[in-house]
Order: sequence, then structure tokens, then C-alpha cells
Amino acid sequence: MYKANQPAVVFEKIDGELIIINTLNGFYYSGTGNAVFLWEAVTSGWTPDQLKTFFVSIGHPFGSTTVIADYIRILLDESLIVTVEGSAEEKQPSLDAALIGDDIPVLSKYSDLHELIELDPIHEVESDMGWPVQKKG
Repeated sequence: MYKANQPAVVFEKIDGELIIINTLNGFYYSGTGNAVFLWEAVTSGWTPDQLKTFFVSIGHPFGSTTVIADYIRILLDESLIVTVEGSAEEKQPSLDAALIGDDIPVLSKYSDLHELIELDPIHEVESDMGWPVQKKG
């Protein structure tokens, strides 16, 4: 099982778009459609096997492909989720099959705020100007 790598990772769904910020490395991510659906499933306790079985049960092609494993690998590689101990039977949240589309889950990665997000607001800013003005030199 997995969970969001909190408190380092913060996330919010806004108007169907998932926004994830990794405060450890300063990158942020955006996803829609099945990227949102799988994020919510994985971070609420669904295992890859449960997800695969679920997709097979509704006749969705994700049940017979590596899409789920590939998406989870990206989340792990980016340190957005972490593995947690527990039994899959302990927690089986409901999923709404009506929310599933045919799109391959894509999580776009952005680095334009990387330096700003990583900036220490106490020690690395101009004392007379404050955050987000970085000290020179």
C-alpha cells in the first residue's frame, strides 16, 4: 500500500485538476483525468493488484496493461508517495467507475518555481525585503 509522502508533499484537486507540490525538491506536478483517479485510489489505500482487478471487473484496458504499475513507479520515483505497511483488506475505499476515462494517466512535471519553493524563508532571503527575494551571492 502507499500514501502521499506527507508532510513533504502537498496536493489538492481543483476543478478536476490534480496539483502536487514536492517541497523537498521544489518541483510541482499537474494531472487530469485518470492521473487524478489513480492518485486518489493509490493514496487512499488501493494496492496495484486491487486496482488491476477493479479495472478487469469493469472491462477497462488498464486491467491488462502496465499502465497502473508505470504510473505508481513515476509517483515513487518522484518521491510523491511512500510505501506503508498494512493489509489491503483493512482499507478498501470506494471508487466511482463513472470517473474513469480512456486517457493514459499523465503527470506533468514543472520546475519553473523550483528555486522559489526550495528557498529557506528565514536564512536565504534579503533581510530588508523578505521572502521571496533570494540573497545575492
